[in-house]
Amino acid sequence: MRSCMLDLETYGVVPGCPILSIGAQIFDDANGTLGESFYIAMDSDQSVWGLKSEPQTVLWWEQRSEEAREVLFDPSRVSLRDGLALFCLWLREQDDCLIWGNGADFDPPILVKALHMLGYETPWRPYSVRCYRTIKNLRPDIKMRNPVVAHHALADATAQAVHLMDIREQTTLTFS
Repeated sequence: MRSCMLDLETYGVVPGCPILSIGAQIFDDANGTLGESFYIAMDSDQSVWGLKSEPQTVLWWEQRSEEAREVLFDPSRVSLRDGLALFCLWLREQDDCLIWGNGADFDPPILVKALHMLGYETPWRPYSVRCYRTIKNLRPDIKMRNPVVAHHALADATAQAVHLMDIREQTTLTFS
């Protein structure tokens, strides 16, 4: 089955925080191939929508590499409303796929909260969400390859998808 690894860069760690960027990587773990990808950066001031930054996360961003912080100043940033709409359109074009996030409590729930706050429907079925963190913790011996740029949503999503395929290739686990 096709899957989509989702990665968000945010100004917080709980649903209701601003989303700085969305990265998504389609992959097929059964045959070990990557498919289409999606990336969008969004304006960081999202208080108009009721999303609240967490000071400790804002401070954490100040300590990241210059490459990672480029998302904060990306000239191609769009509004949160436009970014979410574009992501939903893109994901719906990918057919029905599993949605993976690095934590059952992080990427998907943060994105769903923002979608609902802006009046959008969740673009995947509720039973389609999977937790990459759980799987990677089952096989700590299979190391993840470093993303091209750490804390870049698409680079992280791609590295996580490749890691998940590596785990699948070296185990008897099936992801459906």
